[in-house]
Amino acid sequence: MEEGGTQRDFGDYFRNARMEHGISRESLSKLTKIPLYHIVSLENSDHEALPECVYVKGFISACCGVLGLKSEEMTAFYTESRRLYLKKIRVKKSGWAYRKALILTILLILCVYALNLYLDKIFFINKKPENTADIEIQTQEEIPLNKEKEIILTLQGKDTALIKMIIDGDLPKKIEIIKGSRFDFTAKKNFNLLVENPKNVEINFNGNPYLIPGNDQVANVFFP
Repeated sequence: MEEGGTQRDFGDYFRNARMEHGISRESLSKLTKIPLYHIVSLENSDHEALPECVYVKGFISACCGVLGLKSEEMTAFYTESRRLYLKKIRVKKSGWAYRKALILTILLILCVYALNLYLDKIFFINKKPENTADIEIQTQEEIPLNKEKEIILTLQGKDTALIKMIIDGDLPKKIEIIKGSRFDFTAKKNFNLLVENPKNVEINFNGNPYLIPGNDQVANVFFP
């Protein structure tokens, strides 16, 4: 018992003491009124299967009375064995918690990166490149008519949102929306919007509310 310090030493010493007295587990259980499975757990230093420490100390005291062992020494021996066992469990759990947190952090970074790639891909796929061959030569009579058909976009912020916008196939621009903000834009042909947090922004075209498609995280709007 002088070499005590590992959780297995207590069980070995306890078992050897019982065997030296020629007492079987079953007999020790009957003499001490301790359930046989607790006797087995003591000899195996199975702390997981044993009850609270205060009850185990009572088991040890009863067994020591039968086996002629010093109750205080055996109780201290068991307490040290249990302390080392619990320390080992804590170290194991803390190590796993750190690895779990690291894995989750890496997965989160990868998900955010993949989402950004996906949103950029959708945004630029829907961007129509400007082609000079498609530009119509306007007459003097058409100019007033086109002015009447200008598209007016109004953005009103309910909360924080981010919009990537292309007007008439031009270069994209970012619009940061906050609560209470308002932006007005005009286009001759169309608007292409990629809206993050669409529920936080109200969109109107020519004064008419526009029902934003998509989910709560991102929506693509092409008007008209």
